[in-house]
Formats: sequence, C-alpha cells, structure tokens
Amino acid sequence: MSTKTLLTAEQFERLPDVDALRHELHHGELIEVSSGTPKHALVRDNILFLLKRHCREHTAGQALGEIEFRLGEDTVRRPDVAVLNSSQWDGLDKNRSLVPFAPSIAIEVAAPSDTVEALFGKALEYLAAGTAEVWVVVTDPVREVHVFQKSGGRRVVREHERIEAEGLAGFTAQVADFFLD
Repeated sequence: MSTKTLLTAEQFERLPDVDALRHELHHGELIEVSSGTPKHALVRDNILFLLKRHCREHTAGQALGEIEFRLGEDTVRRPDVAVLNSSQWDGLDKNRSLVPFAPSIAIEVAAPSDTVEALFGKALEYLAAGTAEVWVVVTDPVREVHVFQKSGGRRVVREHERIEAEGLAGFTAQVADFFLD
C-alpha cells in the first residue's frame, strides 16, 4: 500500500512553474486540472472583459483570470475569473504568484471534463474561505449561471436574463453576452 505525499500551500507555491501550471491543491493533494477548450476560453474571456471594464470604469478593484488563491492551509484554487475588491487589490503583493486569501468573487466556467457536482463543491470551498459570491457558469446543455452567496443564498440566472454581482456594486450584464463569439 502506498501513501500520498501531501503538500502545504507554501510547498505548492514553491513548485516549479511547469509543475504548478496545471494543478490545484485540495486538502494537500495535488490535483491536475484540465486545460480548457476554445469555447471554455471564449466564455471565460468574455466574462473577464466585462468585469475588467466595470472595475476600471468604477475604480472597483480588479478582475483577473487564472490566478491562484490560498483558501486554507492546504488548499489552493485557480478560478477561471476572480474579482478582488479595492481593499484586497490595494493591499496585494502583486509580484507573488499565490494570493494569500480568497477572492471577493470567484467564477468557474464548466469545462467538458468538469462535473457540476465538483464545481458546486468548489463553490462551497470558496464561500467557506471568505469569498462573497461564486458563479458556476454552465455552457452545455443549457447556458446558465449558478450564483452562490456567502449569505447562503443560491439562484440560477438563465441565458436570457441579466446577472448582477452583489460584491461589485453596479455590475450588471446579460448572461447571453458571456457566450458571444
């Protein structure tokens, strides 16, 4: 019987870039994450563009893609898109690869190899670590966003509806815009 080698977040951060690039850390276990498809990247980038524009226009923090966040002693996640509020952004050491706290908003775009159950599990991890709101964006067979809130609320926003971010005052977008090509 073999035993798993478990890592801390600090050990994960010291991994060579080539090793850490396609991994997350879940309770000390190195988990390989799949690379996205062009469709996945398109949806992620559309969301990132809309959030970046809002943050810039309203001086409301920063939206980033594919950045690692420490959610606990031995858990590191890399959401597809993350929003840091102004105080988080202003206090951040922008030269470190691992952000030492959870983002204000985390967004996971479902890839073909992801299960909705696994993504919902990640959403709960983000919330437990202090994230105010998590979006799980489902691209197939329907286009919708599952919104999880720190307050315990959960709602589904469909493609034909508008989405608002509670943690990002004034942000609103048509969900259909996430899927434009």
